Amino acid sequence: MELPAGLVPLGESPEFDVHNVPPALLTEHRTASDCWGRLVVTRGSVDYHDLATGATTRVHAGEQFVIPPAQPHRVALSDDATFRVEFFRQR
Repeated sequence: MELPAGLVPLGESPEFDVHNVPPALLTEHRTASDCWGRLVVTRGSVDYHDLATGATTRVHAGEQFVIPPAQPHRVALSDDATFRVEFFRQR
């Protein structure tokens, strides 16, 4: 899935790893109803668990994954994973 056209960047998270990932990201959470996310994995892998559909996608270093607004999800990290999340909103 690609980000829709016309989105503007809102900001991004710090880079996280197994030592500093906020516990809330490892349990069910979601972006706001008007906010898209882009999971960017820089090392290792991150499993994105879509809690609405039950699907799991493994995102490897160098890959990105689009997070739709308000989609309930959680992540799980490999021991060597580093990642950040970029946030976008419609103009």
